[in-house]
Amino acid sequence: MRKLALAGLALAASAAFGEDAIWFLAPDAGGAVFGPIRISAHVESESTVLAVEFFVDGLGIGVVTAPPWAIVSDVGYGNREHTLRVVARLEGGKRIEASRVTGIFSVDDSLEIELRQLYVNVTAEGERVRDLERDDFRILDGGVRQAIVTFEKENVPMTAALLVDCSASMEGAPLDAALSGVRRFLDQMSELDEAKLILFSDRILGSTPFTRDRAVLEAALSSVEVTGGTAINDYLFAALKMLDGRQGRRVVVLFTDGADVHSLLDMDDVAWKAQRSQAVMYWIYLRHSGESGPPAFNSAWRGFEENQEESRLLRRAVNESGGHIAELDDSDELEGAFAEIIEELRNQYVLGYYPSGSRRDGSWREVDVRVRRAGARVRTRQGYIDD
Repeated sequence: MRKLALAGLALAASAAFGEDAIWFLAPDAGGAVFGPIRISAHVESESTVLAVEFFVDGLGIGVVTAPPWAIVSDVGYGNREHTLRVVARLEGGKRIEASRVTGIFSVDDSLEIELRQLYVNVTAEGERVRDLERDDFRILDGGVRQAIVTFEKENVPMTAALLVDCSASMEGAPLDAALSGVRRFLDQMSELDEAKLILFSDRILGSTPFTRDRAVLEAALSSVEVTGGTAINDYLFAALKMLDGRQGRRVVVLFTDGADVHSLLDMDDVAWKAQRSQAVMYWIYLRHSGESGPPAFNSAWRGFEENQEESRLLRRAVNESGGHIAELDDSDELEGAFAEIIEELRNQYVLGYYPSGSRRDGSWREVDVRVRRAGARVRTRQGYIDD
């Protein structure tokens, strides 16, 4: 640390004598980094700074054109070194740069515990609380306090799977409103976010890869035609599976106007997968006239009580993941519902920790997050299966 401090003083001193200089403010050199990290730099120059480019392991991750010179990047969860580089472009064509190498996390025994991420929403008196810091949070996993390894509260990159019910009952205004809501969601995505569209009924009617390319996503939205019944379970399970191993915050947004009729999988299967996933799930449900909840019915696959249980299990899975359910009576409310979800995602705290005492015995581990703020309400994942 003394060498780092002296190096910083030397750079500052050289800049004071009229030399251009750039140096890192974060992260620390030699420190291990995981998941989304904030990379920030300071530039000293008498010339105008036009932009600062950021690189991780040789790949450009973004360009910032105004101070503060900082960006958030997801470096993944592999325990390895990363080479960071910042390049400042100055007026007159001059470029200055600096590099930094992060370290690895080492213990006496091999580390096989997966870093767990929690997406935490905090409100007080109906308003979002945005000014908390790492020390304001406490994580209890299985009743044991955990060390917070990563902490972010800004625009952390997101990977979202958007499932849109395009069954025959969606024809006309409901589908138009749902697609407008999806476009509103996509409009608010940041440069580093990715999304995948799955337009479904009892089959796939349209899909995209995970992409940041708005043209690819828009093409899928502009060509869909409604048809068929509804297979929520099959495609919700598939979305959770596709998010395994993706970087950044993992999110599923499900929109439907009905209940599952045609899936081969039961909701038990989806719940099993959801409890082993780190994805947060949101469910937007458009009720039909006269309904007070998802429809109650008999189907070829299930009886009345079984269908009721399917709906109950879906609700529980969404709540356990830390997401929420929006039940709407009018398709005009759809755009606002999608906008509310992206707004919430933009204002989450993202906490990472390595669970202590993991037994890998398939038991349910309850997670409790508390904040040091009177009257604050916290919503996050309620637990997970310790596999």
